[in-house]
Amino acid sequence: VMSDVGNSPAVFRPRGLEDMVDFSLEPPPGPTPDCDLDSINDHLCSPNYCDGIMDHLRNTELKYLPVSNYLTTVQNDINGRMRTILIDWLIEVHEKFTLKNQTLYLAVNYLDRFLSLRRISRSKLQLVGCTALFLAAKFEEIYHPQIADFVFVSDSACSHNGIIQMEQMMMETLKWNLLVATPFRFCERFLRVAGVGAQRDKGPNQRTRDNIVSKTQFYAQFILELCLTETGMLEFKPSKLAASAVFLALKITRVLVNWSDILKAHTKFSETDLEDCCRQIKHILLHPNPKEKSIRKKYKRPKYGAVARISLRSSAT
Repeated sequence: VMSDVGNSPAVFRPRGLEDMVDFSLEPPPGPTPDCDLDSINDHLCSPNYCDGIMDHLRNTELKYLPVSNYLTTVQNDINGRMRTILIDWLIEVHEKFTLKNQTLYLAVNYLDRFLSLRRISRSKLQLVGCTALFLAAKFEEIYHPQIADFVFVSDSACSHNGIIQMEQMMMETLKWNLLVATPFRFCERFLRVAGVGAQRDKGPNQRTRDNIVSKTQFYAQFILELCLTETGMLEFKPSKLAASAVFLALKITRVLVNWSDILKAHTKFSETDLEDCCRQIKHILLHPNPKEKSIRKKYKRPKYGAVARISLRSSAT
């Protein structure tokens, strides 16, 4: 019997991706958008899938969000100031470990969702933050920091066993739902649609354009990281936060004056739709929170285009 099975090519033949996934998806009707022309032959970034991916993100973004007012309805020993200090520190740790941008947004999502469901004492807040970043890194990174690294950066405020126990509690509380839509994922797509990052201009002005493009990207990231620390921004869904960040970044760096029909179609937001969110972001930019030292220090460096030094008052917003 085993000899017959061994001769059957359908049993032990290694299964490739083609065996498990249907690649017969028809390309969308109509021309490929300009923003996707440079990736039309890239199977890992195919424009054929962009609309489907974005639709999926929009359909799921509200499913795994924290309670926006959990600090007053669930928690009784921690407040917004403590949360801001913690996330500002996590951003510093995130950069120290050179983690992906998405990892930070996942960590803050896990942190807020956990605190929406579990009441904790302030003495455990840093442990929850470290565990959220550790969990996000394990989910997103190829090579993630070890528990010992988090014990070190917390100056032993978090123990090895404490992180292990908190990880189990966090996973159970989140019901193992770690794949979530974040503002960063929406921001990546919206910037691409805006032409930020596209390198179609190969002339002598390319270096100047690249500099402007980088500043726009970094400014949008700067805005989103500031929003992570502000409890009041929890009321906005990820796609709206991202669209507002891109809208302001484009205007502040003078890439676009008006929100184009293309951006409106891809983001599903008009300028009017973004007014309330943009108003709050402008207030954050114009009235720095002294507890956000790490973020503003980070984005004042040339590595990030020194965008935190750009004056909002002198920009066309």
